[in-house]
Amino acid sequence: MDALLNVGMLVHNAVFQSGRPPGIAGNCGVEDNVNRHIQNPDGSCGMDQTILGPGFEARGIRSPSADVRPWIQGFVGCTALESRRIAHAGVGCVTGPHRIHRARQTSNYFMVTLSGSVRVCVDGEWRRCAEGEACLLPAHRENAYEVEEGQFWEHVWICLLEPPGQAPTARLVRPLLARWPGATVRHAILGLMESALTGQSPALQAAWVEVLHAQVEHFAGVGRVPDAFASLWDRVSERLNEAWPLERLAGEAHCSREQLRRLCQREFGRSPHNQVIQLRLRHAARLLSSTDAKVESVAEAVGYSNAFVFSLAFKKGTGFSPTEYRSRGAGK
Repeated sequence: MDALLNVGMLVHNAVFQSGRPPGIAGNCGVEDNVNRHIQNPDGSCGMDQTILGPGFEARGIRSPSADVRPWIQGFVGCTALESRRIAHAGVGCVTGPHRIHRARQTSNYFMVTLSGSVRVCVDGEWRRCAEGEACLLPAHRENAYEVEEGQFWEHVWICLLEPPGQAPTARLVRPLLARWPGATVRHAILGLMESALTGQSPALQAAWVEVLHAQVEHFAGVGRVPDAFASLWDRVSERLNEAWPLERLAGEAHCSREQLRRLCQREFGRSPHNQVIQLRLRHAARLLSSTDAKVESVAEAVGYSNAFVFSLAFKKGTGFSPTEYRSRGAGK
């Protein structure tokens, strides 16, 4: 089967950045820029960037209507994927440095490590996804993952679109990591590829698609949270300049204050109050690294009426003053 499925394989070593055409990796400054920002405590860099590591190899299937990124252009087309909104799925391996950042991902991205490991940014902290473990990066949130220089990572993935307004497949508030048998995902992907390549009936291809979708759906169930709790943090993120006392947070989440405390401790490892602070500081870091706004303006935008109090909170949370953080981000 593997010999047959070499059709649709891409070997690459490229740097992609939103708004730019793809180019072969070189000393163009993009990689250094991503590395600097991605190492920041907030885990963000303010723009979509893709750095495919040396010898990146991938083969897979894609929906004919999917956004054709250069690295999936040679994948096998499969109309059956559209019934479950799967944009593409594949098997890949790479040696670092390999880094992906999405400022606001529009799809659920499910990946399972077959060998080696990858680091995933979970709620501002790097977590390792090793062999036999899977990660689901939820849609409509900032996500990032990387393979460190010289490290090897073999994995499988499923990219499942989640248009705004439609019932979510994965109602998560942050990336989910857990044990998962990667071989089952790999077999399903390769099975669908062979089915599409050999022109098997649409019904047989649809059956493989159902298996792929079920993999994501069942894994998402491990970390599913109430809809009201998940949407609460979307609203907080959109209105960080407002006050968010515990009573308001619990009311917006349609639960008691104690229930909210328990959910926050389980999902984030911190109190509701500290989660609000985390979101404020993370957005402040993005503003400081991507705009020229004055510190006073940044403080006001994230809910601090006093720039001095904001500066103290920012240094406590990141280890840098706002001015130091901005200078560090600019490479000074």
